[in-house]
Amino acid sequence: MCKDCWKKSGSPTDLPPIYEQFAELYGQLYDFNSVGGPLHAVLDDWNLDGHIEPYPGLTYEDEMDQTDNTEYVYLICQEIADLLNAMTLDQRRAALAKVDGLF
Repeated sequence: MCKDCWKKSGSPTDLPPIYEQFAELYGQLYDFNSVGGPLHAVLDDWNLDGHIEPYPGLTYEDEMDQTDNTEYVYLICQEIADLLNAMTLDQRRAALAKVDGLF
């Protein structure tokens, strides 16, 4: 969560039509990986500029559930990245702020 990032960007609240799908996948990802897995730098650190892709090989497996869900987590991350890439920068900020409970 980056409350300061959101505030510095003008606290956008314009959610894209695909927000609900994003929020569902976001919840699924964090059910399996408490630090965002291959999208950690995007979702936890709010690196939202440019084209978003899951970081290959980054799984934080030690943070994951006892079962190996690496492939599933990567697929969720790819879907999240595709949704984020379909959003404007302000919509990305608004979607993360909403899912993080900032508004």
